[in-house]
Amino acid sequence: MEKDALIAELVPPPDAPESRLRMHQSHRTQKIEMSICELCHREVAETTKHHLTPREFDGEVVVYLCGPCHRHVHAVFKNKTLAGTLHSIDALRQTKEIKKWVRFIRKQPDRKIKRSVRSKRRR
Repeated sequence: MEKDALIAELVPPPDAPESRLRMHQSHRTQKIEMSICELCHREVAETTKHHLTPREFDGEVVVYLCGPCHRHVHAVFKNKTLAGTLHSIDALRQTKEIKKWVRFIRKQPDRKIKRSVRSKRRR
């Protein structure tokens, strides 16, 4: 992948707060000086790209989530479920699992976050 294509892929969405973009080892991670997670709305040091429809289902629409939210979404929902019924940020926010998670995570500081445990009742 060319450097220009990689940089274009890391550009934050138009509604993200303006900040300085720094290169990171992983092309799916962007390091920004304090950006906003689109799921929990916390101000965090790093966000990752989440495809609303998973890439295995040719998803192209991307939102930027903090690491804990991104891990939690994939720990709770299978890609098939994400592609079928939860292919928008609003649909994700309306699920009881995500509502409960957002209530918890909003109270946590950016650096001290508990890891998500894969649900036995993963849908």
